[in-house]
Amino acid sequence: MRKGLRKGNRQSSSVVEAWDVLVPTHIARQATIVSIRNGVLEVVTDGSAIAYQLNRLVRGGLLRDLQLASKGTLRKIKIRSV
Repeated sequence: MRKGLRKGNRQSSSVVEAWDVLVPTHIARQATIVSIRNGVLEVVTDGSAIAYQLNRLVRGGLLRDLQLASKGTLRKIKIRSV
């Protein structure tokens, strides 16, 4: 679904591009953007350890950085682990 996000509206593609730049590779490899709806970026991780690391990034300012980079209406990041 991530490839579909790139081809979607400009907000989605700019969020995905910013994600690729801002999220460390070892986390990005194990985290998948599932959707961007109503300002909520939904991400699924490969386990609770990666979800924890991603949550630490969010608390450290990842949401703010994504908002600035994408110039969109992103308001929340929802993280699930499977």
